[in-house]
Amino acid sequence: MSNIYSFLPFIAFLSNAVLLGVGLHRGMSKRVHRDYVYFMTCVTMWTFCDFINWNWSQMPHQFTMTIYRLQVPSYVFLAYFFMRFIYSMVGKTEDWFYKNFYVIPLTVSLVGVFTPFMVYSYTPVWWGLRHEPGLLFIPAAIVCIFAPAQYALCILLNFKTAKDKNERSQRKLMIAGCCFVLYVGMYTDLIAPHFMGEGSTIQAAGSTIAIMAYCMHRAISKYYMLPFSLGDLVYELFQSSEQGVLIVNSKEEVTDLNPVALRMFSLDRPGEYQSDARRPLKELIPEVVESSFSKRVEIIRERNGEDIVLKLHINKHSRVAEDESGWVIVATDVTKERLSRDRLEDELNTLRQKEKELDEQLINISEINEERKLNKNSEMKFETLGKILEQIHYKLNKLAGSDSLEKQQLLNLLNDLELFQNKELEQEPLQKVEVDQVFERIFNELKNENVSYDIDINLLGKGFSVQSSQKTWEQLFSLLIAQWKEQSVKKKIFVQLTAEDLRDQKRFKIYCRFPNVDINKEMLQNNENEEFKSFEELLLTYVIISLDGSLNSRQKNPYEKEISFELKQPSLP
Repeated sequence: MSNIYSFLPFIAFLSNAVLLGVGLHRGMSKRVHRDYVYFMTCVTMWTFCDFINWNWSQMPHQFTMTIYRLQVPSYVFLAYFFMRFIYSMVGKTEDWFYKNFYVIPLTVSLVGVFTPFMVYSYTPVWWGLRHEPGLLFIPAAIVCIFAPAQYALCILLNFKTAKDKNERSQRKLMIAGCCFVLYVGMYTDLIAPHFMGEGSTIQAAGSTIAIMAYCMHRAISKYYMLPFSLGDLVYELFQSSEQGVLIVNSKEEVTDLNPVALRMFSLDRPGEYQSDARRPLKELIPEVVESSFSKRVEIIRERNGEDIVLKLHINKHSRVAEDESGWVIVATDVTKERLSRDRLEDELNTLRQKEKELDEQLINISEINEERKLNKNSEMKFETLGKILEQIHYKLNKLAGSDSLEKQQLLNLLNDLELFQNKELEQEPLQKVEVDQVFERIFNELKNENVSYDIDINLLGKGFSVQSSQKTWEQLFSLLIAQWKEQSVKKKIFVQLTAEDLRDQKRFKIYCRFPNVDINKEMLQNNENEEFKSFEELLLTYVIISLDGSLNSRQKNPYEKEISFELKQPSLP
């Protein structure tokens, strides 16, 4: 069973089904027999539907709702047939109420089966499924169940109409069963969930109705309808069960085992087990005693040279009449399930091993790609540096023989670049840098430099603090400004700085656009077979590549140029 609590309606269903079968076998010639069979049919259908919904609570919604709606006639007719049975049992004359009351449960049944006014929905709870009532459920429960059952109880309480002492005893038994089921069922299925708000209360009416069926069985025994006791039925169920069942007394001795349990524990061989002998549970199943009679225990036993896995469900019971308590142990063979689980675990371990190997391969591929990226960046860096040196030498050749300030600046720049190259990008110590503050300061200084400059700056994102070199960022923004000054026509620029958090890193995106000038024709002629970049742009590209960033520069339209670059820096710890 997928839900252990479905054991309650299951046992109730089995008991009711057996009693119903016996009633049908005996015939329906007498009125009391017919009313009993009608009542037991309703009880059996009710407990059967409860067992289906409790045990298979994961079934599709439509299937479960169909079961709930088909269940409606079984409980709305229940009290009506019980009332008819009481009429028959005490010999009360058939009156108008007896003959015509069926119209009400019949109408309610049709409404319940074809509309949601009786059962609106259901809710999964710890013990199974709790049905959610429709608009008519509570009124229908009072009119169709409580009222006729209460009326039948009043008939039973009128002991003046009892024929003899035997009938008085029968009535007392019926009153006890009726009161227990009626008031316990009304409380668990109606009052607690719908009036007191205790939605998790187990709905026990369907299961406890088996008690009323037992009381009815005892009460009508004088009609020779049931020639054997309920104890006989229970023993027959015990012997024919497909699960192993062991009965243990309060002294922890096994007093009885059914045939399946005998086979499970290899006691079915001649001389292994004697029915009148009591075997200590500690010898037969020491795991149960060692677990202090835990409700669930899993053990392994050998059978015909092979290991079998048994799952034990241990339930405590008490027999008040005999002043004795003990345990019922239900053993289920789960060997096939264990083998399937072990096979799945082996497959899962294999998949995990393959996943680990794949992760290692991905790490190796990532390291190779990272190495290739570094090599590519190095190639791009030195290629860019070569172009810078080429342009410097080109300009120096044009200025040969002069002592201009521009020539001296180019010589100083050439010396700095060669020194920078020889030091192989020696990095400064990292420190906390507020990139947004450096950005605003440099561009605000640019605004103050010349009031005619049209500068629009924008900051997006949060958290601009990183571990970096402030000098690097100042150099970066200064080179961007230098390129703008060199190429801008109207001295107008839009610059946007965006920060994005990447766990242990910050990603910065810088975007700018400005109206630019035409490219110098003489420079085009000297670079006619190459993608031309200005001297300032080459310097900017070199710095960004040195920081493992990327730069994109394009002519947005004939009059405007766009420059965007992206780089990552470590976040603050």
